[in-house]
Amino acid sequence: MTQEEIVADREDYDWERQKIIMVRDDRSKIERERLEAEQQRKNAVYNQDLFIKIVQELMAEGKSLIEMMVYLDVDEAALTNAFTVISQREQVEKLNELRSQNKIPGLADLKAAHNKKSEAKESSSDKKVE
Repeated sequence: MTQEEIVADREDYDWERQKIIMVRDDRSKIERERLEAEQQRKNAVYNQDLFIKIVQELMAEGKSLIEMMVYLDVDEAALTNAFTVISQREQVEKLNELRSQNKIPGLADLKAAHNKKSEAKESSSDKKVE
């Protein structure tokens, strides 16, 4: 092809057709993402961590309990269990944060304090026996 033919073809090219193809590709990409999200949602029932992650996302979106039940296709007990696990994890994270800031004693400190109390009771009971 010569340069003139290439230029002539470029001027006669149907650019509208190209845009439609691009829109079709965008739609298929959006459809693929939707299908992947739906498949992930269905598989979430079998994977506790994934299920909890999705429940947290739904909670962040402000969904109600009934909306979550419908979206995930689960009963109230499954969501209640997920809420329990989420709250327990949050409590553990907060406790660990407070411990790292030395605002509450760690488990080793509590055991040491308990052992001291036990030793003090034993020594006082030994004195009474004598």
